[in-house]
Amino acid sequence: MNNLKKHMRWFAGPMAAVMFVTTSGIGAAQAGIVTTDEAAQQQVLAADRAELITALDRQDVRDQLVALGVAPDEAVARINAMSNVELAQVMDQVNGMPAGEGAIGFVIGIALIVLVVFLVTDAFEVTDVY
Repeated sequence: MNNLKKHMRWFAGPMAAVMFVTTSGIGAAQAGIVTTDEAAQQQVLAADRAELITALDRQDVRDQLVALGVAPDEAVARINAMSNVELAQVMDQVNGMPAGEGAIGFVIGIALIVLVVFLVTDAFEVTDVY
């Protein structure tokens, strides 16, 4: 029995130190309720972030970034570092932009309208264009 007490003294000190180290850094667990709206918002933000990163895969976008002095990898890092509010603002701007419209499209559209007007007026012999 004395031999067991002697070994327990040597074993108790290191065991107490191990128990103190392993349990001292553990805090209380925090749990909360996640609403459906919050979960849906997180999914929308993840999809928006993925959409922006996918847009960077296009060669014309990469060329424009390089022309502006931004490395494509740096742009991806910046997108990943955006807060939820910043990401929502950028996506509002992206979604608000006219798709495929620009000065050239506007000029071509006006030219086509003028051509159709001339064709119609010429067909009714109001003008003599052709």
